[in-house]
Amino acid sequence: METLSTIIFLLFAISFFAIAETVYWFSKKQYLYAKAKYLRGLINQKNDLNNPDHSFYSCVYENWSSKEMNLSKAHRLCTVPTTIN
Repeated sequence: METLSTIIFLLFAISFFAIAETVYWFSKKQYLYAKAKYLRGLINQKNDLNNPDHSFYSCVYENWSSKEMNLSKAHRLCTVPTTIN
């Protein structure tokens, strides 16, 4: 009887860890996909010289790329240019 409970416990533990690993890697994949999508958009807007916010996106990209900041800090440090008509 004791070996049966040990086997059930081991199966539960293995199942738990397998599910946890699956959820972790799926979440990480979604996060990296969203980050890559944001970076592609950021680079496209930085390279678009006709964009009125070109200097803002260049600032964010430079802080992220050369100063190795995380994206949220790089975004906070740059100011959005205001255009007053």
